[in-house]
Amino acid sequence: MLILKMIVTLIIFLGLLFFANQNSTDVSIYYGMKGPIQLPLFLAILISFLAGMIIALFISYIEKFKLKGQIRALRREKKAMEGELNSLRRMPILESMTQRHPEEIPPDEPKGIV
Repeated sequence: MLILKMIVTLIIFLGLLFFANQNSTDVSIYYGMKGPIQLPLFLAILISFLAGMIIALFISYIEKFKLKGQIRALRREKKAMEGELNSLRRMPILESMTQRHPEEIPPDEPKGIV
């Protein structure tokens, strides 16, 4: 596995070197009120890529913290519901209320003749 990682890293590094060699032309970047900044094209692309990755990482951390808060709230709700369920399970079931003998059931009242 270590050899595979080293090979992949070497291929990526060689690809970046080739990319840098092919895109070594200087470009002017205007940032703010200052004059233009002269950078090689590959460096401008690399900086833009890294800035995008940092912004995406920051946004993903914000989402992660929101989801952790939601998980905490759902766990609290689950615990409360489990407590309620356990208390309902412990309640005594009165047999007289759940099963009545036929003689205990009051007869229907006779309807009057109109």
